[in-house]
Amino acid sequence: MKETVADDNLLHNKLEDETKGTKIIHLVRNPFDMALSNYFYHSQDPTPEIWVHADNPCQNHYADGETLAYHVMPTLTMEIDGAPATKITRYQLESVTSMCRSIFRSSPEMSNLTFYEHLMTLNKWDGLRLATAQMIVASSKANNHLAGGDVLRMANNLIRFKRLRSPSTDSIPKEKREKLLLLTMSMDEYIQDTKDFVIDFHEFIFGRGNVTVSREQIVKAAEERALNAEKVKVRDKQHVTSGKHDDKYELKARLRQDPILGPILNETELLVHEALRSSKQFLSSEFEMQ
Repeated sequence: MKETVADDNLLHNKLEDETKGTKIIHLVRNPFDMALSNYFYHSQDPTPEIWVHADNPCQNHYADGETLAYHVMPTLTMEIDGAPATKITRYQLESVTSMCRSIFRSSPEMSNLTFYEHLMTLNKWDGLRLATAQMIVASSKANNHLAGGDVLRMANNLIRFKRLRSPSTDSIPKEKREKLLLLTMSMDEYIQDTKDFVIDFHEFIFGRGNVTVSREQIVKAAEERALNAEKVKVRDKQHVTSGKHDDKYELKARLRQDPILGPILNETELLVHEALRSSKQFLSSEFEMQ
């Protein structure tokens, strides 16, 4: 799952183009599960993606000379309804970069190793810390910035969408905001219960009682999707990492307690939980009205 960075101009332009309203589905994932899945996935032998052979996980600058932190900090620190969006600080992000550089090519014997070779050589904890740093602060020049910084970009977008729906937002007129329906959905829930996830997805798009796309059609499509997902788990064993690592919960607990990575992941987790809770309440109220 890749995250782009949303801002007010992007959202405003989208709403400007629509006359009948806009529906947005934002797919998110628990940041701790993202970090573990990312590490387990890219440290496989062979690795499924070639860019890890060329990427510098600590490279955090873009072509404009600025860092991801520079671009997202105004969002992470903005006030919404009188409270700061997160407690994440620039110092914390700089500490992640420093930690990354203390691990990557930090000794003579590792000075020529690739990112992937580090993941294969380091002990699991240091490999996880390096991979997680890449998911928080890296610009990932090696893959044209299509990966890296996923955690911060997800946090940015969660805050932007929350602000967009806030009554105190004045950057987008109220009548345009009221045309926007937003549903935040968890990829963790897709993995755990594909059928129900797909049903909720389609019913949000088409609505219940749609005369063109019936409930029976939606359920049938969801059952077919769930069946295909199970087949993929069997066929593509490289891509599916859940359930393969006995130490997952131990590593997750260590991430949560880590003084450098923990605060950022915990703050992002709060944003994810809040958005998912709001969406579940929205679905319940919408379906009760139909």
